[in-house]
Formats: sequence, structure tokens, C-alpha cells
Amino acid sequence: MIGLGHLVDPALAWDQRVAISQLIDRLPSDGFTQHVASLGAAPPSAAISLGTTLTPLPCIGSWTAINGPIVGRFANAHRIDVWHTWSINAAACAIATGKPVVLDVIDPVIDVRNLKRIRTLAETPHFSVSCASQIVRRRLIESGVPPTTAAVIRPGINFAAISQFRRSAVRRELGICRDDFVLVCPERLSRADGHLDACLSVSMLNLAHGHVRMILPGRGVEQRRIARLAQGLPVSQTLHGPKDRYPTEQLIAIADALVIVPRGDIATTSVAWAMAAETVVIGTATYAVAELISNNVNGMLFKQTPGRRMVTDIARLIQTREPFAKLKETARGQAYEVFSLRRYAEQMARLYDNTRSGRAADTGITDPAMVG
Repeated sequence: MIGLGHLVDPALAWDQRVAISQLIDRLPSDGFTQHVASLGAAPPSAAISLGTTLTPLPCIGSWTAINGPIVGRFANAHRIDVWHTWSINAAACAIATGKPVVLDVIDPVIDVRNLKRIRTLAETPHFSVSCASQIVRRRLIESGVPPTTAAVIRPGINFAAISQFRRSAVRRELGICRDDFVLVCPERLSRADGHLDACLSVSMLNLAHGHVRMILPGRGVEQRRIARLAQGLPVSQTLHGPKDRYPTEQLIAIADALVIVPRGDIATTSVAWAMAAETVVIGTATYAVAELISNNVNGMLFKQTPGRRMVTDIARLIQTREPFAKLKETARGQAYEVFSLRRYAEQMARLYDNTRSGRAADTGITDPAMVG
């Protein structure tokens, strides 16, 4: 029996919450005991979304010298054999306990300071990185992280949950009509992600033709900024911001299209859920998005021009709906092959074993998106 500890920051992103709950549910109970701890007090909603007990540790900022012993006492009390850490700060604290550590990296946007920290952590024996995409692994290797330390493990998608989401009454509860065309954005937004342009596109189309709506999940700073700006536009009933009322993956499943238009790279878990839910992906042709989506094959992409707004490009693709049925069918078929929930749990279990045994991280692990 392996004691697996999940160590998180209090501000868990939605894709991290989904992944942890999947591992808690899918890793065999006769092979793993699992415990979740946070570096500081997490909001009550975090424990609810994980479906398990979340133990807050009295940690102080990013002071590894102080937090390490606190995390170590938790590891000893719960007989943790390997840590799965969900932030660089958590990985540094877990390394201090002397246990094998897996760092999960979903977002390819990693600043220079944190790349240096990961490179330093990688010098420690029994340390591995689970990369959600090839672009994440590439960034780490280019920064000096040994290739043997990093393995690509794609997120798992719960297709049964998607079927339930699509039968739900969420659209009606949000005041969205049956014949409305609904777009949704990823939860994690920044000013560089271009979603203000998406909101302007949708508002313009709604003003001209009606029956076009947009959902902004989450409650971040950028969501609030876009919501304030939308209030000043000469059209109402365009933007819906349910905050934490519904899981982001449910909002993706009930939408007609996912708009993911960053000017740089971005985490693409939302793309995986959209493909599985037959929600058409409309996006910019960045490395991260194009790793999963090919234009006019399983989604619709455009090349953004630096310094130029994307409003008209997004509006043009939203209105080009003739190929949507074929794109949805292709994307869902690929999602079945690439984002298997069973494979996700099995590959994570293999990564834990590789890390404990000192083998290369990707031993016995292949990226289904790169096969064939």
C-alpha cells in the first residue's frame, strides 16, 4: 500500500481540482491511501469540489525552511510515501521532507524565476515533473531541466459526467434561450488572453443579430474587469458570469463553442473538455492550442497579429458554423483516444513508481496525442 500525499496551494485552479478528484476516485484503493493538504487555509469550496478532506497546514508564505518541517510532520503522521505537488512552492516544501516528489505543471506560462526553481528541484533524487502538454515539457527542457525528469501525461476526461452535464438545466437557469448560440471562455484569464476581444465580438454579433451569449466562468480579476466593461456596452443580456455556481467543465459542456484566444501560450485542459463535449474550439494558433487543434479539422484557428485586436477574427469564426458538425465529430473521436480517464490514472501511478524507483520519468509512459 502506497501512501500518496497531494500538497496544494490554497488557491487551487479548477483544472487542478478536477485532476485531484479524479485521482482520488480512480487510483485503486487497494494500492493507494490518499491525503490532501494545503499550504495554508483553503476556502471550504475547495474541499467540497475535491470530494475529500483537505487538511490546512499552518504554513507561512513561501518560507520553505519553516514550512518544510510542518509538511514533514504531516507526511509522518499519514505515512506518506510519495508526494504529488500542485505548485512549485508545494514541491519545494515537499522536497524538504525527504520523500519522492512529483510536481504537476499544467500551465506552460512559467516565468524565469520559477524555471530556475524547478531546475534546482530537479537536481534532487526522486523528483519528477508531470507535464500536461508537450509545450510544458519543452519549456522545462529548454530551461535546463533534464529530459529524464519530465513526462507528458494528458488530462483525463470523464465522459459520463459530460453526458450528465449536457442533460442539465444550466442554460435555462442562466436565462439562456434554447436557440441562443453560447460561447464560453476558460476560467483562468489574464489581460494577455484576449477574452475582452471575445466579449466585444459576441456583444457586436448579439447587437446585430441577437441570440448570441457568452459565459465567463470563475471570479478572477479579469472576469470582473470584463464584466464591468460589458455593462457599458449598448447591448444587454450578452455576458453571463455565474462565478462558482457551476463547475467550469459543466459550463464548457453546455456551451456551443469554447473561445480560447491567448496571445501567448495557455493551459489547455479546457480544450480537452471541449473536444470531449462536442463544444467547438475557436482559438488562436499558439503552440499550446495548436498542439491539440488543427484548423478546419477538429476546430477553428486563426493567426493573431501582435498589437492588433482580434474582434473581427473571432466574430468571423463564430459566424462560420457550416463545418461545426464535422469538427465536433472529429474532435470527440480524438478526445476518446487521447484523454482517457483510465489512462490518466494508470500513467500517474506509473509516474509515482518511476519516481520512487529512480527511473526516468517517462519509462512506460507514452503521449497518446503524439502516437501515429
